Amino acid sequence: MILILGGGISGLSLAYFLQKKSIKYTLLEASNRFGGVIETEFCQNSILENGANSLMIDEKLEELISELHLTPLLANQVSSNRYILKNKKLQILPAHPIKLLLGNFFSFRTKILFIKELFAKPQPNLDDISISDFFEQKFGKEVLEYAVAPFISGIYSGNPDHILLAKTFPKLMEAQKEYGSLLKYFAKNASKAKRRKTITFAKGMIEFTEALASKINHKHLNVNANGIYKKGNNWLVKTDTGSEFEGDKIVFCTPSYVIQPLVSDFFPSFAHQLSQIKYSQVSILHLVYHKNAILMPLNGFGSLHPRNEKSFLTGVIWNSSVFGGRTKENETLFTCFLGGEQSFAPSDYSDDELINKSIAELEKLYQITEKPVISHLKHWKSAIPQYTKETIGLETLILDVEKQNIFILSNIMNGVSIPDRITQSQLLADKIA
Repeated sequence: MILILGGGISGLSLAYFLQKKSIKYTLLEASNRFGGVIETEFCQNSILENGANSLMIDEKLEELISELHLTPLLANQVSSNRYILKNKKLQILPAHPIKLLLGNFFSFRTKILFIKELFAKPQPNLDDISISDFFEQKFGKEVLEYAVAPFISGIYSGNPDHILLAKTFPKLMEAQKEYGSLLKYFAKNASKAKRRKTITFAKGMIEFTEALASKINHKHLNVNANGIYKKGNNWLVKTDTGSEFEGDKIVFCTPSYVIQPLVSDFFPSFAHQLSQIKYSQVSILHLVYHKNAILMPLNGFGSLHPRNEKSFLTGVIWNSSVFGGRTKENETLFTCFLGGEQSFAPSDYSDDELINKSIAELEKLYQITEKPVISHLKHWKSAIPQYTKETIGLETLILDVEKQNIFILSNIMNGVSIPDRITQSQLLADKIA
């Protein structure tokens, strides 16, 4: 029997893959719902995503969606446009390297650095280099500030000055070791690269997690583990309700701060490292406006706001432009992001201050002439784990813990995206089968 602690996307996926292999498991979730940080709310005919807004699907995820008999909703073509706030104005970031060279988004000096990068020599030792150091050395500060840093904010709510390249983009690190030049690597592999589709579902992302949970037979809600104990060769999980669950293996699909107190008696070194892992603090603000109150054309996925622009918002998704049916036909839905490691802590402000400051900035940037008809604020005090130097050596400790039949399927390593978590779940299911 395998005990799975945590019913987010990792735990749900693992249970699903184990069930397909006819392996006994029990899934325990502490809250009153499955899905973890995938959370959809409905407000006055608007679909509000408090977690992931969409999915970029790979082959494995596409196969899983098909098995669940779900019909994905494809992103509109216009969503391929990504905007960056630069010099207090929203500008399209060119997606193709040629357009970057020939366009006017980057300065002439930066374009010269692009050309120089083609002759870069391989660097073998990059295990502890930060994303900022890596990209600034290659392409200069402008690329770091107006392309890389906003991108890292959008994915990790993180600070590229602290996040490690090896932990987040290992393929780029290997490309650097082999080719020296990233531009050469991209050019040689352009034909192999397949552009992934961006999708959601008609009733939001919760449709995916609910479909996955519905396929899982052995699951429990409102079961919070408060201790693990050895019982012969097995592990015993005790809960707040007094119930006990016994299994030969435990898989943690929970954040590091949940794992740490449960394993501290058995694995003190591992527990100590878990206590060092940092999480970003993020708040998400949904705003719905009458469509005719917005004078700026919304022909893209959204905008990212670099830290040196001193914006209150770190980014905005233009939900109604990306997918249909997100709100009423005569309305437009925005999802605004506040906080993260490159910005302020949302907890430093009251809810009213967060909402009012965001609305004021949005009105100015998007030429909005009315107040929103809906505003909805969601706080994540510990949103996304940061792959910083505190995670160095984590893999070795996890392998040591696995020798005692404790497995870690948390997003503290091997990626934070939904496709990453599903891939890791399938790999672990194969490993412990």
